[in-house]
Amino acid sequence: MLAFFAEANAGWLCFLVHVLHCILFRTTHQAFPATPASKKEGWGLPGALSCVQFKYCTYSQYTRVTFTSLGPNKKGLGKDRDTHYNISMYDLPFRWSLENRTSLGTLIDGPFSPLDPVFLHELTLCCARIVAFSEDSELCFVGRSPENCFDYLSGLLFDSTWADRLHLLHFSLRFYNPNIQPQAWSALRAYFTAVGLDPNHLSRRIRPVTFVDLVASGGTFGTIVQFLQRWTQELGEDWNAVKRKIRLLGITMQGKTSPKTWRWQQHAQWVRLVERQAIKNISTPWWFWDQLANQQAKVTQSYTAERWGSREANDPRTNLGHAEALKRALQLFDLGKTKESRQTFTRHLSEEKAMASPWLRALILELRSR
Repeated sequence: MLAFFAEANAGWLCFLVHVLHCILFRTTHQAFPATPASKKEGWGLPGALSCVQFKYCTYSQYTRVTFTSLGPNKKGLGKDRDTHYNISMYDLPFRWSLENRTSLGTLIDGPFSPLDPVFLHELTLCCARIVAFSEDSELCFVGRSPENCFDYLSGLLFDSTWADRLHLLHFSLRFYNPNIQPQAWSALRAYFTAVGLDPNHLSRRIRPVTFVDLVASGGTFGTIVQFLQRWTQELGEDWNAVKRKIRLLGITMQGKTSPKTWRWQQHAQWVRLVERQAIKNISTPWWFWDQLANQQAKVTQSYTAERWGSREANDPRTNLGHAEALKRALQLFDLGKTKESRQTFTRHLSEEKAMASPWLRALILELRSR
């Protein structure tokens, strides 16, 4: 009997020590846990929010998300051993839902500016090539520049088997900055884990992930790849398994086609970290590229290092420019769901070389049947 009470007291003492450890190290924790609590394949948040809810979240759906993990700590150990990771809490970047119109309120009041037919033609062509070049993978649009492509494709592929393959990654860091604080990197790791882009999820995904962005020098792609590679090393995971699931699709400005043409991937040192066939480019007219990258107002503020995991990034307040961009996003989303837009889109898809692949033919047949 005495032995029983001694064992029970020891158990409670260990529990109290663990709770005290979590409290003391909650704010100083610098490395996000290797294994998330949710093992579900996909881009959903751990817990109640599904991937679609996260992709088009509304302010009332969540303000913060908590990650609690149990998993093996392989670093420095000869064999796996279960250890508790610290509990971390971060704010996630916010974007208004295009599907939930009631949440938009008065943001979409007033007249909508008409869409330029020439711009829309180039956007449709660009979106068709993005899907064709994806090689049947997930599509992750990086930052704010390609958000028109994301919103239009979200309408074109709405209610299809590809609807859940589209994701918008809030991220803005063209070049590595040594002055970024460890807490910011921890918050970024939390965000990548929330959307299934941590090394553990990437290496175990059924389909690869194609990161899509407008590219000048490839700096943003380089930052993401090096960030993931360093993170993988810290976790003691196999980078070869992770990089096999990474694709990079750059939207570039059209130039002369010749051996002497400057190509960003030929001048970036970090490209050796990914597989050679993982990088592709879509060339577009310079005015279209400039419109997406520099001229248009964006739906949200840029998710820079200063805002990683901050409450400010989760704030739904918008200015006039954001409201106008939100209206344009809504227009593109609605337009993409129309039969005429899907017919034009599938016609462009059928002209791509990937038409020889069964997965693209199946997608075209599905869209034409709706």
